[in-house]
Amino acid sequence: MTAKHLFAGLALATLFQTAALAMMVKGHLDELARGTEVLLLSEQRDPRDFFKGHYSRISLAVRRIKLSEVILDEKLKQRGKDKISYPLDVFVGLKKKDGPYWQAVSIHTKPQTSGVFLKGKWWFPAGGGEFSTITYPLSRYYAPKKRAEELEALNAKSKLGVLLSISPEGNAKIVGVSVDGEIVHDEKLF
Repeated sequence: MTAKHLFAGLALATLFQTAALAMMVKGHLDELARGTEVLLLSEQRDPRDFFKGHYSRISLAVRRIKLSEVILDEKLKQRGKDKISYPLDVFVGLKKKDGPYWQAVSIHTKPQTSGVFLKGKWWFPAGGGEFSTITYPLSRYYAPKKRAEELEALNAKSKLGVLLSISPEGNAKIVGVSVDGEIVHDEKLF
């Protein structure tokens, strides 16, 4: 193998990797551009992980939902009476109510054609209880050490919120953090 062949191979590999990275960034930007921005209340926890760095643990207020306060689709109304396997993929309908934060108003087992819906996993309430837990693929917000510690301190005395961009398919990306409804940290790529 000559140096010319080696150089051509390296150039081709570099070009391929650059194109793959560009496609990932473009996909991320497309999802942000198509999404609806929603501010959800968060409950924060310990912002440190020895192996993964500093983060704010995100526990969205729409994680624990009182079932009597939301509209359930027919399949979910039958919970406990049929053979549903859990966790179940669901779409949580969100609406802005009083104040800056959005709240859960409905839960569906299929994507809806209108409105803003956040995709998550629904867990059957123990003993047919009145609350149900829905988990979302947003569990940690990574930040530099100083910023993560600031967010932890702010959460102790203020309402910490998470600004999400939710795509029409229900996928969410974190685009910012708010304190008492005011955006204090914006994570947009450009």
